[in-house]
Amino acid sequence: MQTSIAAYSQRITLNVRNIPLETVLDNIQSQTGYLVLYNNELIKNVGKVQANFRNLELNAAIQAILQGLRLTYLIKGKTI
Repeated sequence: MQTSIAAYSQRITLNVRNIPLETVLDNIQSQTGYLVLYNNELIKNVGKVQANFRNLELNAAIQAILQGLRLTYLIKGKTI
């Protein structure tokens, strides 16, 4: 997994079950104000995801969400 640690103080709280990844990514965008870009073709077949954490650092939260999905991400400035 490709990562870049540039989100020093952003923290995420999520408690979701069986939610499309797109919805979770939109939630991250809403909570952080970061622009979240993704390829719809890559994530449409991912299926539903689950996450349950409180006040978790952004980088760790994304790693937890994408665990086992064979997707990569990069945080650069205020863009994911």
